[in-house]
Amino acid sequence: MNTDRVRSLTDGVYAIAMTILVLNFSVPQVPKRVGPLLAALAKMWPEFAHYGLSFVLLGIFWTIHHRQFQFIKRTDSRLLWINLFVLMFIVLIPFSTSVTSEYRGVWPGPVLFDLNILLVGVLKLVT
Repeated sequence: MNTDRVRSLTDGVYAIAMTILVLNFSVPQVPKRVGPLLAALAKMWPEFAHYGLSFVLLGIFWTIHHRQFQFIKRTDSRLLWINLFVLMFIVLIPFSTSVTSEYRGVWPGPVLFDLNILLVGVLKLVT
């Protein structure tokens, strides 16, 4: 099998995962004045930091995928399944990012995020 469909599916999943990251934000409910809005946005800096980190990591994984597929010209069932497992953990990144942002300072959040990233990395190694 050629790799066109695998690449297309993967591009779509990465695009959706990157887009879903922004859904973690909710617009602050403050008086419609500059001061309160700036203060509320400033309090959201950890969420912005987690969003930025996750977006960059997804971009790195997507770039790695494209570089790999410059060399992979044909695919088989093994590669399809590995790619599906990679995508399974890619779409989990927005959730693990949300948990980390919501429960910062509580160890299971960062551990979930780190484990999520580790699993994607390990699976990319075996591709």
